[in-house]
Amino acid sequence: HTLLYEFQEYVHSRESKKTELKLTAEKRHDLEKRLQHAQDEKESLTSALEEASDRIHMLERHAREQETKLEVITQDIFYLFGICTR
Repeated sequence: HTLLYEFQEYVHSRESKKTELKLTAEKRHDLEKRLQHAQDEKESLTSALEEASDRIHMLERHAREQETKLEVITQDIFYLFGICTR
């Protein structure tokens, strides 16, 4: 009777461990999918950040060029009206 009970406990323990292993494997798979999704999102955000940074640099350069043009035009206007600054 005790041997049968021990065998049943052994079988139950094995089944429990198999179930636990299956759940752990499912959790691992889920975490791996979430990690991949996070890495893909990081790549996408990094790319968007680089594009935005490039756009900012282009706009800053354009703004500097426009400021220089404005200064030249302002100096030309002053010159034309006889307020010589050159």
